[in-house]
Amino acid sequence: VSTEKESEIIIKIEVIENKLKLFVKNHKVRKFSNTSGTGIMNTIKRLDYTYSNRYDLDISDREDCYIVLLTIEVS
Repeated sequence: VSTEKESEIIIKIEVIENKLKLFVKNHKVRKFSNTSGTGIMNTIKRLDYTYSNRYDLDISDREDCYIVLLTIEVS
């Protein structure tokens, strides 16, 4: 997201039967050369702790955007 250039974040959340689905897409504004991935690793640890094997996380780092798809089985 940028304060200098128009950008958007798309967030979609839906529950179908016993699955919560989250879709997030945001456009890249500039590239960061020093990304550690700490935030992603912490998120995965929290998902593992809370949902064990009842979730699926897919993160796509495309040329112009990031896309995250998270599906959680809820009871």
